Amino acid sequence: MRKRIIFGGVFLISLLNTSFSGFGQSGSANTNQGSEKYFPETDSELYINTTNPPHNSIQAQWDIRFQFDLESQTGLASPAGVYYINGKFLVSKWNGADTVSVFDSLGVFIENKKITGAGAIRSFTSDGTFLYSGINSNAVQVINPVTLTKVRQFTVPASVGTVRWITYNPTGNGGLGTFYVGNFGTNIFQIRKPVGSGTSTTVLNNIPLASHGLGGMYGMAYENNGPDSKYWVYCQTDPSGGASTAVIAELDSTGAQTGVTRDTNADLGTDAGLAGGLGLGSIPGYSGLTLYGVIQNGGSSILFGYERTAVGIKRKFITEGLFVFPNPAKSVLNVSWSKVPVSQIEVWNSVGQKVLVEQVGLSTTDHALKLDGFAPGVYRVVGYTTEGKKITQSFVKD
Repeated sequence: MRKRIIFGGVFLISLLNTSFSGFGQSGSANTNQGSEKYFPETDSELYINTTNPPHNSIQAQWDIRFQFDLESQTGLASPAGVYYINGKFLVSKWNGADTVSVFDSLGVFIENKKITGAGAIRSFTSDGTFLYSGINSNAVQVINPVTLTKVRQFTVPASVGTVRWITYNPTGNGGLGTFYVGNFGTNIFQIRKPVGSGTSTTVLNNIPLASHGLGGMYGMAYENNGPDSKYWVYCQTDPSGGASTAVIAELDSTGAQTGVTRDTNADLGTDAGLAGGLGLGSIPGYSGLTLYGVIQNGGSSILFGYERTAVGIKRKFITEGLFVFPNPAKSVLNVSWSKVPVSQIEVWNSVGQKVLVEQVGLSTTDHALKLDGFAPGVYRVVGYTTEGKKITQSFVKD
């Protein structure tokens, strides 16, 4: 069953074992699972080490949640844009004017739909009221997401050029809403959402190509999280210089590359697939956010979804403390620290039981904890320094 756990004001959703009222460690746990009920002091935030994880490293946030074959169900080649709204995935055909394929949340094909006048849609986004689509022209299409009919369109300034991909920022322009738009190798332009039924817009600002350094951009999803907001960009050119033509790259809130990338060809076994549309949102049946997209693969194109991250975990890097990776973890949790030597590490479960104690050599700055026998849930690692200080970190066991 799903449990929502409150941890210092932070909410985590995970699948927890119910043998201990949904919490904690199974009876075959490691040492010192006694009657102790002390729970080490909690932080107001959970800290995750996200500094340049290895390319394609195994992390729970990159677990493949689904992959649905598109073309065998629809009979239509060349899918491109994708968006999940009103319980359905909408997938457009890039070289098929006005054509959208509709799937349910399980990837089952429902129908092919004509949106008269919408053009050859490459991308979708939504402000919660309308759908907006880029069609590789200077005109953004505005679509009613319920009836799937075109409502109107608005044009972008000449400096923007043509709009292939589009994603929405609800907090942009003082909360009035903005769109990020662009094409294969352009600046990332932030444009104002037209007021009312306006038919044109203006540029608010942009992230220059020289700053973000990405090429072959086909899809983008904006993750709105205040100062920790980020852009997920689906590229037909690998920013690491590799040969893949379907790589997701992360940009931080300033538009700079973080070094985090994901090769969807390698993950999905599509070899020569091309990056298509990209979206981010909550999908029924899955906790937290799902980063989903379309990989164009001539005859066997795929709608895929990755686990983005556990809900409510705030990323923050600290200079003195414990760092854990991966988080969530499956069988092994890597713990590292800086500044102060650690002599002992403990793990406590969410009901205040100490479930593991291990001694650490004073000359090392990292340690691997085996999580065999741990039930799914939220745990806290406590490191004891040689100065008697406790430093803590939380993690989720998948």
